[in-house]
Amino acid sequence: MAIVKKNVIGTISGRVGNYIYRTRNGKLVKYRRPSNQKVSRSPAAESARKDFSMVVRFAKCINGLPHLKEIWKQAKVPGITHYQKMIKLNSQYAKQTGISIKNVITPPGIAFDIDELILTPSGISFIVKADSLKLKKLFTNPSLIHLVLYFYSPKVRSKQAYNFCGMTVQNDHKHQRDITVFNVNISEEIASSLKSYKHVLIFISLSLLRPENEKVYWTSTFSKVIAI
Repeated sequence: MAIVKKNVIGTISGRVGNYIYRTRNGKLVKYRRPSNQKVSRSPAAESARKDFSMVVRFAKCINGLPHLKEIWKQAKVPGITHYQKMIKLNSQYAKQTGISIKNVITPPGIAFDIDELILTPSGISFIVKADSLKLKKLFTNPSLIHLVLYFYSPKVRSKQAYNFCGMTVQNDHKHQRDITVFNVNISEEIASSLKSYKHVLIFISLSLLRPENEKVYWTSTFSKVIAI
């Protein structure tokens, strides 16, 4: 890139030979045109592009949930923006296998595990054991449940190959000593996809409910494949 300080022939804009001229902040800037590159059609290259495209759609779904977006903004993981962080971290898990149980909807956080995950046409229920002080704090304060569902294997050929749905709800749970039971009513979009696909990969995480821009505490991501 070069900045043109004087121009005796007037304002230049656009392509001239092997260069492109643009005005940036009142200055005329000259760029060399990028050389043409051949796009590889090898199976490995096609697979890589497909995996990346899937990761971008996955990240777009996560980014559509404001509370998860705020978590990624605060996360200390590689990436300049929160969106880049989502893509960069999940890209390394999606190589050769696409979206799988290795992928995440939250950066590394408070460890937790889920028992007795049940999916019905109208809701999701599960049990979490509060086996750490951080988890107990999470359950005794206003908190949120984050869900992202990856549907695949459509029941009819006319349906798109896969679909992502996400939602965040405030906890509706019953706390019994060190065990907490969660019940979530699913959205109409998720209920509709349940009728159209044979399999779903469910991603779940929890976080403390905090005002915007305040420090947020969150769990790691739990994931499980369920045949519908």
